[in-house]
Order: sequence, then structure tokens, then C-alpha cells
Amino acid sequence: AIPGDPDHALASPETAALCEAYDRIIAARSDTPAFASLPAEFELKPGMPCALAELEIAPARTGLSVPVPVSGYGCRYLDEPGAPEASGWPAWTGALEDVAACFGGDWEIAAVTDSRAEGPTRRVLMSSQPDVPVMTVADGSVDPVRFEWSQENGQGILFFVAAP
Repeated sequence: AIPGDPDHALASPETAALCEAYDRIIAARSDTPAFASLPAEFELKPGMPCALAELEIAPARTGLSVPVPVSGYGCRYLDEPGAPEASGWPAWTGALEDVAACFGGDWEIAAVTDSRAEGPTRRVLMSSQPDVPVMTVADGSVDPVRFEWSQENGQGILFFVAAP
């Protein structure tokens, strides 16, 4: 979307539909129960299914941290167990293009990479105050909206919104 275009009216029809889907998921986070207003077969964009999900999140910004399971809603960009790192770059690049198109303006965006023997995990964490409050887990704060590319079991790229 274009800065100052909150309704995505100036974007292409495909981008406008994608941004509206993001907006709907983030707004549904506040439902009681969370995400109840989304249909069972909701897709972020064609061929990209979404559903209730759980993600292990290590909340500490620095130092040793124990991953904590967090419930939320996830949309799968790519899931290719056992695939090499290089095969995931086009999907990750596409995910980042979506971030750029739909999360401009008041959003704060931070990129994080964890290097592990099993393969690095790359994350894009997004927060917007006061519309989307930062969720706190254990000893640190966690951004409720994130993209995560995990290579621990091949390629998995996930858009995830934490339940409040």
C-alpha cells in the first residue's frame, strides 16, 4: 500500500485483497474467543491456507531464553521439510514484499536471525502501538505479528498472529 492510503485503495487489486486479509486476521485477534470471526477455510491469498496455530517463541531479547508455546493464528507461505536453504529464498522474498506492501506507516519492523546447527531461523517481527499491543510472555515482550522462516526441518515460512 501507499503511505497515507489506509484502505489500500491505491494498491493493485491483488495487493489490496492481501492487505485486507492481513487486516482482517489482525482485527480478529481481539475476538472473544480470538479469531472466531474468521471462516474455517480462510486463505491469506489463493493457495495460502490459514488456521489456528501454535508457535514456540523464545521471549528474551538477550541472554538465554526458554521457548514458550504461544497460541495464535498462522498462514503457511511455504512448507518443504528437508529442502535446502536456497529453495526457500523466493518464498521468503515474496513474504518480505508482502510486508513492504501492507505494513508500512505506523508499524515498527525488526529482522532477527538465530544461527543454529540445524539451520538458521529468520524472523520479521512487527508491532504497531496502540492498535496491536505487544504481548508479554514470561520475562520479555513478544511482537504479536511475525513472519518466521525456520530451517530446522527444511523450509517453513509462516505468518503468525499471537492470540492476546
